[in-house]
Amino acid sequence: MRSLIFGHLVYLYTPIGILATIAGILMGGPWVWIGIGIFGFNILMDTLTKGIHTRGAAVNKQGQPVGSAGILNLMMYFQLVSFVALQIAVVWRIYQYVAGVPIEMMSWNGYAYQNGITGLELVAVVVGAGMHQGLGIMFGHELSHTKGIGFLISRMMMSLSGCAAFCYAHVYNHHLELGRAWLGPEGNKMMDDTDPATAPRGRSLYAHWIISTIGQSYFGYRTEQRRLKRMGKSFFSLSNRWIRGYLMSLPTVALFGGIGYLAGGVDGALLSLGCMLLIWAISTFELEALNYMEHYGLIRVKGQPIEYRHSWDNDNAFTAGPSSRSAVRRITTTAAKPTSGNCRASVSRLRPQAAPTR
Repeated sequence: MRSLIFGHLVYLYTPIGILATIAGILMGGPWVWIGIGIFGFNILMDTLTKGIHTRGAAVNKQGQPVGSAGILNLMMYFQLVSFVALQIAVVWRIYQYVAGVPIEMMSWNGYAYQNGITGLELVAVVVGAGMHQGLGIMFGHELSHTKGIGFLISRMMMSLSGCAAFCYAHVYNHHLELGRAWLGPEGNKMMDDTDPATAPRGRSLYAHWIISTIGQSYFGYRTEQRRLKRMGKSFFSLSNRWIRGYLMSLPTVALFGGIGYLAGGVDGALLSLGCMLLIWAISTFELEALNYMEHYGLIRVKGQPIEYRHSWDNDNAFTAGPSSRSAVRRITTTAAKPTSGNCRASVSRLRPQAAPTR
C-alpha cells in the first residue's frame, strides 16, 4: 500500500489538477475559474505547511525507489496528450468568443455545460491554461534529461510553449556551467563558461525571465552554428536542431491563428494569437521563476565541480511534494532507477549525457 500511495498515486496530484482545468474550460460559466483556483489553493497550502518538511521520494530499506519505472514513465508521457487537450479546449472557447456564440446552457450525453463565453471568462480560461501549461514545461524540463522517446516528448511538450530550443541549452549549457551567470551580450560572451539560467545577485525576477529565455535560445543558435559549420552543412537546413525546435511550435501557432481566423478573420486571428502568446508568457515565466529561485546569487568558481551547494533546496511538504516541479523531478529520478540511496538528488547532480539526435 505504501508503494502504491507514495510511489505512484502521490504524483497524480498535478495531472489531476490539469485535467480539472480542462474540465472547467469545457463546462464553462463559473467553472472556468478552476485552473486559477487550483493555483491559488497550492499557494495557500504551501504557506500553511511551510513548517512541515519531507524526506524525499519513497524508498525501500535498500534505498531504492518503490515506484514502477514503467508506470511512472507512462504517467509523464501522457502529460503531452493532456496539454494538447488543454490547448484544444482553449481554442474552442476562443472561437466561441470571437464568433459571438450565444450564451446558453446545453447538454452533451447528460452533462450540462455553458455554450458561449464572456470576455471575463475567456481571461480566466487563458490565464488558468497558462498557469497549468507551465506545469507542462516542468514535465518537459525533466524529460529533457532522458534519451530517445523521452527526449522527443520533452521537445514536443516544450514546443507547446514555444521553447523547444530550451532542451539542448538546459542539458549542454546549464548542467555544465551552473553557477556561472551570463550577464548578457555586453557582460561576457556566450559559451565562455557561462549559464543564462543562473541569476546573479541583484537581478530582478522579471529581468531574469527575459535574459535567461533569450540567453538559452542564443546558446542553441551559437551551438548549432558551430556544429553545422564543422559538418559542412548550411545553417538554414533541417539538420539545425535550433531551427527544428521552433518549427515544432508551428502546429500550435497554426491552431490558434487558424481557429481565430475562421471565427473572425484577421482580427480574430490576432486576438487568438495574442491569447497564445499570453499562455506562452505565463508558462515560460514559471519555468524561469524556478530557475531564478533555485540558483539565485550562487557562484561556482571556474573549473570547480558542480555540488549540492550550487542549488537552493526546498523540502517544504507541499512545494516539494506532489504539487510542484519537485514531484516531477522525483518521477524522473524514480523512473531512472538511480543506484544511489539518496533519491533527493538536485538538478545540479545530473550529468550531461550523449547528445540526443532529435
